[in-house]
Formats: sequence, C-alpha cells, structure tokens
Amino acid sequence: MTVLIDSSAWLEYFLGTTRGERVRRLVLTKEHLLVSPINIVEVYVKESKEENRRVADECRAFMTGRCEVADVTEKIAFEAAKLGLEKKLGLADALIYATASLHGATLLTLDNDFRGLPSAEILEPK
Repeated sequence: MTVLIDSSAWLEYFLGTTRGERVRRLVLTKEHLLVSPINIVEVYVKESKEENRRVADECRAFMTGRCEVADVTEKIAFEAAKLGLEKKLGLADALIYATASLHGATLLTLDNDFRGLPSAEILEPK
C-alpha cells in the first residue's frame, strides 16, 4: 500500500495527538510513504510560525527522510487543474490529491475538503 500523508496529518503527528497516532504507526512500518512538496511547504510554514525555524527544519528533514518526495510534474499539474474544477478544490489541495491519485496512493488527511473522494481517508477525532 502507498500512502500520501497530508500536511494536516503530519502536523497532528508532530504534535503527538491521538489522530497523529495513525501517522506514527505508518511511519514505523515498511509502507511506501509519499509526501508532496506542497505538504513540505505547508508544514514548514506552520511550524516556523508556531515554533521556530529549527523545529521546521527538523520536521522537513524527517518527512523527506522517511518519505519519497513526489515531484509536481506537468501531468500532476494538469490533473490538479481538472480535479480542482470538478471537485472544487483549492490549488494546493488539488495538487496534493492529484499527486496521490496518479501514484495510486491513499491520501491520509484531516481535511474535510477531501471527504467523499476516492482514496481519501479522513482521520476522525477519537
């Protein structure tokens, strides 16, 4: 199984929350994990604002060390444009979802904008 971990799920993981526990279990397995450059940017910006750049750098290093970074290709960009229009997703979400879709990955997220979309798994509060 291939899983693309969304920014919201990564942030829960780094905070050590119950919803982040699912991410922790995935990180400890041999599952093939993907991360989009968009996710890296979103987590880096959020961690830089709330913590500091050192913490943001550590998060980035961890994500890129454990996951395959999926390049944003022209094919992904065009698929994101179509998905954004069809599913009413913003640009970042459309790029992330297109990346997961074109890699045959499940998107693990907390973002309700993905609710009901194929291959999107919403981490529900416990």
